[in-house]
Amino acid sequence: YQMLEETVGKYPNRIAVISGKKKMNYRHLLDYVDRLGLSLSMLGLKKQDKAGLLLDNCLEFILSYFAIISLGAVVVPLNTLLQTDELKFVLEDAEVKFLFSSSHFKEEVLNLRLRLDKLEKVIIVDKKIEGLIFLDDLMRKPGFDATPGEDINPEDLAAILYTSGTTGRP
Repeated sequence: YQMLEETVGKYPNRIAVISGKKKMNYRHLLDYVDRLGLSLSMLGLKKQDKAGLLLDNCLEFILSYFAIISLGAVVVPLNTLLQTDELKFVLEDAEVKFLFSSSHFKEEVLNLRLRLDKLEKVIIVDKKIEGLIFLDDLMRKPGFDATPGEDINPEDLAAILYTSGTTGRP
């Protein structure tokens, strides 16, 4: 996150991300990340809480990743090729409280939500699904005029990455 802030100071108008037809410069990227971080904080995501990303390569993956770490929370990127039971294992093992996903994984997410006690919030990035939080609605909430401002230490955990071979658990 600090790297993103420094880059905005040097190159605010340079293109930071191109995703399909969407382009975002560094200044807008940081603004969005800060607003999303504040929204997540208001929803209850705290320093060292775990937040999973079940997303294909997309702009929202980048925005969510930086917003999570801006709070000192821990990002848990998930392999989108995992089966539901494997996702359940990773989410349970990492003690994920928040999960970002897309409508592409609707059935898996709804299934996991019922099976995971620690999973508190599910945020869908691309369209409204009843009973889940829609990212656009989250970003429309008023009162976004400050950065999240969490003290983050170099020793704090930032991400948990699960890997596996073809025969083992993630």
